[in-house]
Amino acid sequence: MSQKKVSKTYLSLYILAFVGVTIVFMLVGFVMIHTFSDYVRDEMVRNATYTAKSYSHTLEKNIQAYEAVTELMEDKIEAAGNGVINAQYPERLNLAVVAEKLNVDSIDVYNRAGVVVSSAYPENVGWRVYEGHPVYDFYVSDLTSFIGPVRTNTISNLEYKYGYYRMDNGGFVQIGVSADHIKSFVDNFEMINNFNMIRNGNSLLHLTFIDNDYHVLASTESDRIGEIVQDPAVIESVEAGKESGAYATIGEEEVYQVFVPVYHENGRQGTLAVAQSVKETETLLNRLTGVSLVILFFVYGALLFLFNSSYRRFRNLMNLAYFDQSTKLPNEEYLRTILTEEKNLGDHTKKALILVRHIHYKTRQFENPYESTAQIVGRIGRTIPGLVNYPVQVFNLSEDKFILLAEEYKSKLELISLVEEVTNLSREHFNLHGTIEYMNIKFGITEMDENGKSMEQLLKEASVSLSSIGEKDEVNYAFFSYHTGRKLQMEDMIVNELKEIISDESSGGVHLLYQPIISMRDGSVSSFEALARFTSKKYGEVPPEKFIEIAEKNNLMIPLGNLIFAQASRYAKKMFEKGYSHVRVSVNISAIQLLHEDFLKDILQISEHEGISGEHIILEIEESVLIDNFKEMNKKLQEIRDHGFKIALDNFGTSYSSLRSLKELNVDILKIDKAFIDPISPGDTSEYITRDIISLAHRLGLNVVAEGVELESQMEYLFYADCDCVQGYICGRPAKPEEASLTLIASPNNCWVRVMRRKFPIITSEDSGSDEVDGEPVY
Repeated sequence: MSQKKVSKTYLSLYILAFVGVTIVFMLVGFVMIHTFSDYVRDEMVRNATYTAKSYSHTLEKNIQAYEAVTELMEDKIEAAGNGVINAQYPERLNLAVVAEKLNVDSIDVYNRAGVVVSSAYPENVGWRVYEGHPVYDFYVSDLTSFIGPVRTNTISNLEYKYGYYRMDNGGFVQIGVSADHIKSFVDNFEMINNFNMIRNGNSLLHLTFIDNDYHVLASTESDRIGEIVQDPAVIESVEAGKESGAYATIGEEEVYQVFVPVYHENGRQGTLAVAQSVKETETLLNRLTGVSLVILFFVYGALLFLFNSSYRRFRNLMNLAYFDQSTKLPNEEYLRTILTEEKNLGDHTKKALILVRHIHYKTRQFENPYESTAQIVGRIGRTIPGLVNYPVQVFNLSEDKFILLAEEYKSKLELISLVEEVTNLSREHFNLHGTIEYMNIKFGITEMDENGKSMEQLLKEASVSLSSIGEKDEVNYAFFSYHTGRKLQMEDMIVNELKEIISDESSGGVHLLYQPIISMRDGSVSSFEALARFTSKKYGEVPPEKFIEIAEKNNLMIPLGNLIFAQASRYAKKMFEKGYSHVRVSVNISAIQLLHEDFLKDILQISEHEGISGEHIILEIEESVLIDNFKEMNKKLQEIRDHGFKIALDNFGTSYSSLRSLKELNVDILKIDKAFIDPISPGDTSEYITRDIISLAHRLGLNVVAEGVELESQMEYLFYADCDCVQGYICGRPAKPEEASLTLIASPNNCWVRVMRRKFPIITSEDSGSDEVDGEPVY
């Protein structure tokens, strides 16, 4: 899966999560605002209900006061009426004086014809009762007494409360009390007669008093006084006879109206309707809602920012965790995640893991390539899935390895076809801008069984298959088999033994042999190359290239390399203590060690611990290490040299090194590979380029060591080619430390002596049968 696809996948997940959070956030916001609105409205309802109850309570008290005052007035009227009718001749009394003494305002005496014959107000005398007048109702009735409500006097137009008392002669007496005498009560009962005074304290309050016949007796809305209620909802609330409330509209204003029945001793007197305007509440709610929305908006914006930042950070972490940054391909960890998930899901789809190792050979016209190896590998990796009609994923494993995960293929033939397609693809991609570049590519293939295998097991099987392919094999792929399985079993055993040795060096198994390097100047030992050997408890001697490869594949090279360096340092110290301070020990350093960021720190600590300095050690590196990251590696080599170590470029000529890079390379010694020495034989040697290599190295200020020297003729050629040192079986085989030390005593080297004897005196062509120029053989 590509980096873009993974990014899109996780972007989709993030969008889905964000949409979910947005929905939840909106629901929470809606519920919060709705809850708050309900709370505010409920509070308004509680306040309105409380206000209604308070006013209804006050109204009940006023009704009681009204009845009390009314009762007092009626008692006064009754006392005055009884007093007048009990007089012998009421019509003869000075009624104005009597009224004053009885504390009433009006006394009128009617004869049985309904005419006023005597009055406290002379202008009333002569007035006659007529049908339809309130007095007429009593006049024609059989009642002996009656007290009526306050009414307006027909003559004076003043308001009085009248009582009527019948005399024995058929006439009757009318006693009146002015309405002004009960004004104090009217003032106390102002809320019924004029609710506007109450509303002055709250402009948002509406009050209405409705009697049991649905008449509006009093209201803050003056135009409603006297009307009969027609609204079914209001009628229903009045008939219910209990507290109730509902939203309503008064005019164009929305209110919350509470209905509270008003009771007295004689039962329900009516219903008080208290309506509180919701305008202020709605304004408050709108403001609070606006503030809440602004807050929610900022919180949502912050949440959006955090989501975006989290996604970017997560995407970067995902890229770092699951993608190789140089090739932009998924890495080993991503493959492990996929295999683990499929195993957990019980996926039994046919799968194969193909480990691909590529060795990048180059012949360049310029030092810097147009495109790095990693970029080319990444481009190839992104092209591979389109080569076949079944799913193939590509994962980068290391600088020189990547993995193919093939699924749903039908047979091994399809896997072989895939291998061939990738091989052809790699050749196509490595022909850039007139620069000849090509890749030696090999494939180790292992198929997964139904039980599933761990990532580590699959990589081991593929690695074993890969390592079984020889350099001269016609095919560049191999399937894992029983035979390679045995090989893997051996590898596991070796790994365990190496781990044991690394954790406890005294357990033995890894030791060093030392091969002398002879100076061509005087035949003395100039240095020893430390050659690592490993003896397995089960398999015996294991070739160096094999156990080194196993150590590198299993991340053991760093600790194993440190162990080897420590042993070589001890031998160097022994020679120093014996007086051979000029003899250095040469130690091979793998690419993995040199690339390790703590390499210099490690060897300095080991050197200090063993009691030696860099002046006693030569570090040998392969020129393949320098193919990529030349500047970085060259800088690191100089840092190593600054501490007294000498650097030797091993196996020169077998890999790539341009003349320019060799000139700039921070090394001290050039070791010519055995491949340039083997062809040298007695006779015409003009075609050999070894002399040219030595000459070039000297011009660059480098010492030269020829490796793999086995014949005296080769040694003689190298002497005349001005080679500095030689190394090979002819000078001495790798030996244990004690045996190697003996070569120091037996100096100069015997082979060197034999060559010198032939050199002096000069041998002519007739004596030796070889060509010579000016008495010197031609090489």
